[in-house]
Amino acid sequence: MKVTEEKLREWKENWKKHGLDPETCESLADLYYEQMGREIEALAMQDAGYSKAVQEMTVAAQALEMADPKEDIFALVDALITAANHCSAEYGRISYIQGFAEGTKLVSRETVRGQP
Repeated sequence: MKVTEEKLREWKENWKKHGLDPETCESLADLYYEQMGREIEALAMQDAGYSKAVQEMTVAAQALEMADPKEDIFALVDALITAANHCSAEYGRISYIQGFAEGTKLVSRETVRGQP
């Protein structure tokens, strides 16, 4: 999602309505502007764990597609669901790490400005 200047102004106004001071609003806007242009998928595809999980999910999906529908495909469906869950967990891990890094960056900016 690309963040437009109009969207940033809208967010700043909303944050001010909720009692955030102007400097904090500017810091949040800077963070959103910097980070929202970077797609999390691009970060995820650079991660070995996520890439492996996607590959496992692709293999499981292909196995299911090639299976004979007359045979018991329960194990193949289970494998695909398990692979998809693993992929989601890896994506969540990357999102958490990225969010923590951005939060730390925001706190350090505020600390440098002399705010608690």
